[in-house]
Amino acid sequence: MMTEPATAIQDISTQLRRLAAEDVADLTAPFAAPAGAPADVVELCEALNAALTRIASDLCDLERRTNEGSAAAARNGFLIGRIAAATHRQSEETSQIAAAVHESAQGAKMVAESADHTRRLTDEMRASSSASFTAVERSLEKLEQLRAQAEQAAGHVSGVVQLSQQIEQVVDVIDDVSERTNLLALNAAIEAARAGEHGRGFAVVADEVRKLADSTRSSTKEIGALIRNVLSSVEAARTATAKSTERAVEVSAEASKVRDDLGHMTEIIEKSTEQVASIATTVEQQSAVLGEISHGVEALSAHANEGAANAKDAGKLNLGEVTGHAFEVLARYRLGTFIDRARDWANEAAAEIEAVFERTIESGHVSERDVFDTGYVEITGPDVRRLARLFSVERLRGGAFRPPKYRTSYDGKVDEALVEIVDRYTARDKHLIYFCIVDINGFLIAHYRDYRKDITGDDELDLPGNRIKRIFDDPVGIRCARVGLVGGMDVPLRAPRSAFTQRGVDLRSRPGARSMTVQTYARDTGVVMDDLAVPLYVRGQRWGALRVAMDIAAI
Repeated sequence: MMTEPATAIQDISTQLRRLAAEDVADLTAPFAAPAGAPADVVELCEALNAALTRIASDLCDLERRTNEGSAAAARNGFLIGRIAAATHRQSEETSQIAAAVHESAQGAKMVAESADHTRRLTDEMRASSSASFTAVERSLEKLEQLRAQAEQAAGHVSGVVQLSQQIEQVVDVIDDVSERTNLLALNAAIEAARAGEHGRGFAVVADEVRKLADSTRSSTKEIGALIRNVLSSVEAARTATAKSTERAVEVSAEASKVRDDLGHMTEIIEKSTEQVASIATTVEQQSAVLGEISHGVEALSAHANEGAANAKDAGKLNLGEVTGHAFEVLARYRLGTFIDRARDWANEAAAEIEAVFERTIESGHVSERDVFDTGYVEITGPDVRRLARLFSVERLRGGAFRPPKYRTSYDGKVDEALVEIVDRYTARDKHLIYFCIVDINGFLIAHYRDYRKDITGDDELDLPGNRIKRIFDDPVGIRCARVGLVGGMDVPLRAPRSAFTQRGVDLRSRPGARSMTVQTYARDTGVVMDDLAVPLYVRGQRWGALRVAMDIAAI
């Protein structure tokens, strides 16, 4: 039966309107002419299908080229990030070098000033040493004169001793004569007494002689005592003079040694003065050179700071975000590519994930309020044992994770069911790297098993091998977590839900197809991948997102 041309065209028009009204226009479904349609209508359908095929092919090519460009941009972004980090470190190190050189220059300047001061002191010391040497020389001359005078005095004292000894001998002779005279006078008196009257005159003479002898003996005793006293004093003087002479000799010898030492010290001071002068000159030259180096390093530091700032600004030019917007436009069409398959899997998995939350709330194991908890608590100490349900923590060192992991009031009630879902969906295709689940702030509640491996204690292994329970609020991560939220990127990181509503962000679920974004980025490990994200809702309110990482070669 032949279909009327108007009816056939009306049918094709209906198909076109339906295609235009779809949230995701399926360009893989061809237009079908009604049975019995005229040949020109069939020809029109074939032309439309050819146009759709051409458009789909061009969009697929655009998708592929966009993916290649975003992959290159991601690699460049990763390298720019590393360059920025290296430049920043270089800037810091250069600043430290500049500070050290400046300190060295200041130190050299102080050393130069100290050396100049030391030079003046050594000049003064040299002058003082020379004056001391001259004074010691004069002292030695005086000591030599004193020693000679002491020796001369000792000679005089010895002469006095000899004369005193001779006088003592004379006194002894006089005393002996006095004794004999006294005996003679006694005998004369006896003889005079015998002579009687005739010897009376002789007796008078004898008596006078006796008196003279007594007087002489008395005088000689006094003289002897006086001479002995003189000898004693002279002997003491002689001894003292001898000791003075010996001491003068010793002092002269010591003074000679002091003079020699002063002479040696003067020579050393002379050499030291020359060396200090040389050092002062060298340090002054080094100070000038260090000053020039300091200016050069400061200029280098300024250039390094400028380079670090430029590298940082370059890192902010996220081309991946631009290509992500391109993917959002391409996501409005079904082109029969791997992204379409990944989106279908993501939508299926998202429905299962939302069902887990709904069942958990309905069972009373967790409240609706708790499910939207954003009070992240770092897992440390005894709390790390809580994660043993997901992976081994036996080899964790220090009682804390690096980078830190967090918990909320609800994640422990749902994560075991959620990891089963992400494991199952990730295994669907070899080009799928992982499925993971994040809340609205990037808190990763469930991850594929390859990224929740047992803790080894080796940071180099644990960083890429265990990423669950971390907060990924880097630009890529936060765009995934807040996919489809108009104004969501303006809300601060790790914000409570009230911050979203205060900024006018609509958190309610919307009818129709889930929004989607695809970003190409380099992870912190340097691996480049495509990251597809679709939103997740609980009780009609935005909770977070499901992220699907894909091999860039799959697109």
